[in-house]
Amino acid sequence: QIARIDFESHAVAYRHIFGDTRGANIESLTTRWRRIISRDPELPRRPMEHLLVADTGSDVTGYVAFGASRDVDGISIGEIGAIYVHPQKWRTGIGAAMMSAALKQLAIAGFTEATLWVLEENAIGRAFYDREGWSPDGTIRQRDDGHRELRYRKRLDVQ
Repeated sequence: QIARIDFESHAVAYRHIFGDTRGANIESLTTRWRRIISRDPELPRRPMEHLLVADTGSDVTGYVAFGASRDVDGISIGEIGAIYVHPQKWRTGIGAAMMSAALKQLAIAGFTEATLWVLEENAIGRAFYDREGWSPDGTIRQRDDGHRELRYRKRLDVQ
């Protein structure tokens, strides 16, 4: 179900950036997610330590992956590695609830700040992060495909 959300949300959210194809299918994403969940040491990039899913009782409708920052300058900072909701459930509060739960867990773990990366052209994602109180911190990285990613940052409420 996570692979389905990954595939379908990317197809809608990134169509204007990458076109109708993104080089993945449900089968390859399912294999990739199985490797992530099993913590396969051969993965090219360290996956996030934690994964929460939004479960409506009959279906998984979203997921958020989070943990310690993977950035070299991110010592003692948390990171939201990915957050996706099935497009049919956008703007229902699921994303905000998952974000809140992940940030709460990062704060409990002792992080006082969190970061995330977003494609510069991803207006939908950036608007969501703006609504959730995130701000660009001025750090930009160039991807191999020529697209730029912006790093957003948020102070965490430590209770």
